[in-house]
Amino acid sequence: MAAWLDRVRERALRVSDIREQSQHQQQSALPNLAKVLGVWQLTFLGLGSIIGAGIYVLVGFTAHDVAGPGVILSYVIAGIAAMISALCYAEYSVGFPVAGGAFAYTSSTFGELIAWTCGWSMSLQTTLSSSAVSRGFSSYLSILWIGGVARSGPAQETLTIPLGPVTLDPIAFVLIIILTIILSIGIRESARFNMVVCLVNISCIIFVICSGLPVIDFRNLDPFLPFGVKGVFSASSIVFFSFIGFDYIANAAEEAKNPSRDLPLSIIGSLSVASLLYVLMSVTMVTLQKYTDIDIRSPFSSAFVSHGNTVTAYIVSCGALCGIVTSTMTGLLSQTRLLTVLGRQRFLPPILSHVYHKTSTPLVATWVTGIISGFLALSIDIAVLAEAVSAGCLYVFFLVNLGVLVRNTCIHPHKRTKEVEGSLSKQIQLITYACVSWICISSALLSISFTLDMNALLLIGIALSWMASVTMLHLHCSKKHAHDPAESPSSTSGSARKGDFKVPLFPWTPAFGVLSTTHLLCSLSWVTLVQFLIYMLLGVILYIVFGSHRIEQFEKHSQTSSVSGVELHSLLPHRAHPESSHS
Repeated sequence: MAAWLDRVRERALRVSDIREQSQHQQQSALPNLAKVLGVWQLTFLGLGSIIGAGIYVLVGFTAHDVAGPGVILSYVIAGIAAMISALCYAEYSVGFPVAGGAFAYTSSTFGELIAWTCGWSMSLQTTLSSSAVSRGFSSYLSILWIGGVARSGPAQETLTIPLGPVTLDPIAFVLIIILTIILSIGIRESARFNMVVCLVNISCIIFVICSGLPVIDFRNLDPFLPFGVKGVFSASSIVFFSFIGFDYIANAAEEAKNPSRDLPLSIIGSLSVASLLYVLMSVTMVTLQKYTDIDIRSPFSSAFVSHGNTVTAYIVSCGALCGIVTSTMTGLLSQTRLLTVLGRQRFLPPILSHVYHKTSTPLVATWVTGIISGFLALSIDIAVLAEAVSAGCLYVFFLVNLGVLVRNTCIHPHKRTKEVEGSLSKQIQLITYACVSWICISSALLSISFTLDMNALLLIGIALSWMASVTMLHLHCSKKHAHDPAESPSSTSGSARKGDFKVPLFPWTPAFGVLSTTHLLCSLSWVTLVQFLIYMLLGVILYIVFGSHRIEQFEKHSQTSSVSGVELHSLLPHRAHPESSHS
């Protein structure tokens, strides 16, 4: 028992670099994913996943109940927090241009167990979010079908089937199956379809903004902060999830033509465009109507109907339908690529990593994702798990921000060499680890203290200690760079080269990312956090009982096959080269 626990602990802390992760694909002897995605396809992949139907609904709820007209600032704050995480994703994606995104990143920094918990959370996020988003398709479709622009109740029920305590949504199931078929045809065709639908959605958003210009009334902005500054931050924690989706680009990194250039451009570009549209939509909403008069069910449609503009109300429904289609499809795409990587590394059955040679797509993973998501969308109202999905997403973002901080300041024990040990004293290493640890702890303490309205002096003290830890890391990195200017901070893991994208203002940028994601996690309800912890505990048990053993057996088999191949090659008679025989 003790020996087994020692093996599990050793595997849990084992890190893998880009070379090892690439070897898993080579050892599988299966076709590679096709490298066909350029910067425009990747950018629209991000836009399609970020800009969903929520842009037409969420701004109304947060303005009416949480922040008032101050929701404009909430979107700005949430956009900045999302951009910090996007910058960290961009740096990681250059060093690790493989499918799997954050799973591959955490595997290279924190070890196998943390990487599995990251992948486990990503599976929860992508599968349930795709199913939940698709269930909104029938309600918006019924609005166009019946003409119930400002009434979501009766119209929504016409395309669903009540069955006792369950309400079946066959439209959502059909939508997911159709999108699964498109994804099975090929990534190039899927990217083209996503680009067309996404352009229609963006056109609808621009039309809505322009239609609101003649009737906006800036007197509706008074009072600007009816719920105070705390309401602005509370709303920012809610609308932050509207910015989720740029991480799906990282999951498709293996299919990028030029990952070192295209991935940072597409991640930052898609989030920048989405942030601008979100802010403009929020300004339009709170100037069209007084925040107390906003209809939280269909805010834009009701606002334009009240001004006698029913055409724009229908445009809102068209845009929402397009947003649901792109959000659902990109979520399915992201999940299939994650399952492919988990199958390669034997966290899950290896059949999931099979890539069909004619389409260069993982057909098994695609259809497993489509069938599971389809039946969830058909039969289950997943709104009760929406916050748990958000907790999983924030956990993944936290790991990515912390990972960039760790890999550029700390040296993993498995990656140390005698030269490194000689250049960095143990005292400096301990100080570095202590600073990174305190950044995480103080971020949690600061968030909890702010949420519970604790003493202001306590808040200031924790904030100053947080800033002191980041400053010490900054000084440490400056001395390290001055000692060896040619040293790349990312050279311990990944394949970073000179000129590759780096997070600006390091270490402040990833440190603020750790702080922002921690604060948003602490803003969630205790019930949500308990649900998420239970889900994570199940994932850890699955890794200990099943995953770690399968991975170890796979690696032993691969090593045995490699050794056998070398021995067999040495026993074969060496033929003379044709040119030497003639001589």
